[in-house]
Amino acid sequence: MMIRVCYVAMIVLCAASALKSGELQFSPIQPKVASDTVQIEYNVPFASLKKAKDLHLICYVFTANDQKPYAVQYKLFQMEPSKPDHAVFRTAFVPKEDAVLILMKISDGNKFIDNNNEEFWEMICTSKQGSYIPGSTFRRILTYTDVLPKPCARKIHPEKALELLKDMPKDELGMFHKNYLKALLGYMTKEIPRDSLQSKIANILLPFQPNYDNEPEFKAFSQALRIIGKGSIADSVEKIYESIHPLDEFCEDAAANRVFSSASKEMFLENAEYFMKKYSYAPSMIKITEGYVRVQIQSGNLLVVAARLLRDPAVPVQPCLDIAEGYIARDSLKEALRWAERGANVAKDIASVIQPKYMANVEFAPEQSRDIAKSLMLTAFIHKLQKNFAQSLALYKEILTKYPHDLPASQMTLVYQFTTELLDALSNQKDAYLYASKAISEGVENQKIIEDFKKLHEFLFDEKSDSKAFELAFKELKNQGEVALKNRLYDEMLEISAIAATLKDMKGNTIQISDWKGKVVFLDFWATWCGPCKKSFPGLQKLYDKYKDNPKVQFAIVNCWERAEDRKVPVKEFLEKNPYTFPVFFDEKDKLVSAYGVTGIPTKFILDKQGIGRFMEIGMEEEIKFIEDFTQKIDVLLAD
Repeated sequence: MMIRVCYVAMIVLCAASALKSGELQFSPIQPKVASDTVQIEYNVPFASLKKAKDLHLICYVFTANDQKPYAVQYKLFQMEPSKPDHAVFRTAFVPKEDAVLILMKISDGNKFIDNNNEEFWEMICTSKQGSYIPGSTFRRILTYTDVLPKPCARKIHPEKALELLKDMPKDELGMFHKNYLKALLGYMTKEIPRDSLQSKIANILLPFQPNYDNEPEFKAFSQALRIIGKGSIADSVEKIYESIHPLDEFCEDAAANRVFSSASKEMFLENAEYFMKKYSYAPSMIKITEGYVRVQIQSGNLLVVAARLLRDPAVPVQPCLDIAEGYIARDSLKEALRWAERGANVAKDIASVIQPKYMANVEFAPEQSRDIAKSLMLTAFIHKLQKNFAQSLALYKEILTKYPHDLPASQMTLVYQFTTELLDALSNQKDAYLYASKAISEGVENQKIIEDFKKLHEFLFDEKSDSKAFELAFKELKNQGEVALKNRLYDEMLEISAIAATLKDMKGNTIQISDWKGKVVFLDFWATWCGPCKKSFPGLQKLYDKYKDNPKVQFAIVNCWERAEDRKVPVKEFLEKNPYTFPVFFDEKDKLVSAYGVTGIPTKFILDKQGIGRFMEIGMEEEIKFIEDFTQKIDVLLAD
């Protein structure tokens, strides 16, 4: 089942837009593995390629044994178009020998994704002799549930999965596994209520003895135990399985789930230690180590966790940076620099980077660049604190030249600010003026940069110009910055299809999302149990106050995932104690939050006047920055 969480920090600032604009054709339809050459042709309107760079076909290859696919990419080559308004791309590949099913999408790894409206394009492989490969139907069933990681997660269709289960070859799954899937999919289609699901699962389990040599079936057995509340038994049998098959994918997933479902801080640390020791190069290692380090630092154990990880070669980038920031807070700059530089080295070393097998190189490269940029930024800042100005300046310049698009605008503002200050401190006022000018012309300036620009202008030009020189120079740069900011926001825009859904207000009135067509709509998903959601509300109230009298802007603070039979009760109690005036609505069946694919709250969307989702933010950020960012985004949509 989907894990619902609240996000403490802003973790996604922009995303590639998933769209359906092209047509992909391939032949043969059911290729033979390691034999047939599959010819691919992709047709797409030129208008959809405005943000696209080098396009690739990304294939998610499912095998008979592993739940998660591995990704393979093939470069697409542009051909002569058959239509004047369409581009045509082609490529070819031979399916890998272990493939039973391939899901395909088109992407440049950055702004452009065409995943066939989240359905992907599906290719069912056959054996070298052209016969059915056992396991392919089971893999197809799983792709229609919520078990796949985000890059290859297709739209959830339990109804389609049930149809496939009915038509599955008799010997592909055992009776227990089939009955378990039938019950679980019935629950997902709402044909079976949760209480009935638990009783059905309990009856299915009664006569069943687990087969420790059948990974998919054993995983279903473990999940079944958890559904009926036998989590401790599931933990025990999982550990037995791990001792028999330590390298199986299920072992890694089970150990990670025990970390994420830990009931206490002590249990979390214990489970995390076990996972980090045993599965150091697993994709979950990144989040688990991040959580482990942050919990230890918050508990006052910075020195303990630093000593624990000092000689661990598998520490990911972010934990290194968290430890570095912990040492900065203690004014231990030498140790802080050691950990920040370690983070930068890990980010740059391809052999040290943990790349999930289900991410193609073109998808993973932007993440690696972001890690490098933020590592360099922290290392440069520590050098600045140590007054190593030349070293600090070199690192800030590296960010500006090699990674200018890999940090949020707010962090690029600081990079420009510190670069200007360092050049000025090193008596290079001419270059300092140029960098301050560039920050303003790119729309990433702050008040400090403006003040420095004015001082530098006076220092360099006052004797050679009249009194209006500064105002004229600043006005020109500011105009350029406004254009750059608008272009940047247009470039960040998503294309999330309009969703038809019904909400209810505090008085019980029914509202259709479509009723707000013609308005810019601000959606914020929240729950009363979500601390970060509530912590963001003072800033949200200030943002609402800016637009409450604008008839072209609609705010909808949407309650979801509430842990109460009557959702109005905890919401009403909360609002009585906290008299916010922004409009609150209820997503009573959680249909809207599900349709948007939300997995954690707070999550915010801004819809344009046609209901298309243009901006999405997950988590929370500092209040002033939040108000500034969302004001810019609302205003650019109002101007359209």
